[in-house]
Amino acid sequence: MSQFQNFRRASASPRPSWRRALMVLLLAVTAFGATVVGVSWYVSSHNVPHGREARFMRIDGKRDMTDRTSDTRTSFDLAFHDLRGPVRSLRNQHGQTFYFDRHGRWTNDDYSDLLTDRMWVKDSDGRRIREYYTDTDGHPGVMYHHWNEQGLVDRITDPKRGWTSYRNYDAAGDLSSTDLVYDADLGKSDVSLGYTHYRRDSHGNWISRRCGSEEQTRTISYY
Repeated sequence: MSQFQNFRRASASPRPSWRRALMVLLLAVTAFGATVVGVSWYVSSHNVPHGREARFMRIDGKRDMTDRTSDTRTSFDLAFHDLRGPVRSLRNQHGQTFYFDRHGRWTNDDYSDLLTDRMWVKDSDGRRIREYYTDTDGHPGVMYHHWNEQGLVDRITDPKRGWTSYRNYDAAGDLSSTDLVYDADLGKSDVSLGYTHYRRDSHGNWISRRCGSEEQTRTISYY
């Protein structure tokens, strides 16, 4: 065998293992950097409320609001009813029963009381912002739900029936009072109510409270 052939064989030997290790390390660093950039973009591009020191995370492909203080999670549908955790059903202080799936989505939101034919409009984050209905006289109307930066509904306006309800919260995020203000041309007196003496279950949801001199209670079941 010639010296030239020996040289070709030597030059065709495999690359040293350290080069392969370096390439794998560079690929891993690149992938990690892309993940960090993606997460930063998601957080910055979603104007997410952070009430009760809450944060949003992806769970089962859904966006959920997680309370850092109790290690439970809620969704905007649960927050709409002042709920958190794996709620299955709620019988509220008005005797209405509502149901939720395992992702915290309200499943019987087309319920009827004095109002019927309910239809909802949500914003891009999933907050219920408009509630269309038919009243007892068969006339259509709409209620507007405004959310504050803490992820709580702080104002409800019904132009057809001529009132706005302001919902006030304390530092802990509990409803402390409501102010029902009527349009001046209706000639009705405004109504203010205070809420105190909250009692909670093991998930942190209130099950009784005082509204003025009245006691209000709720029954909640969980998954």
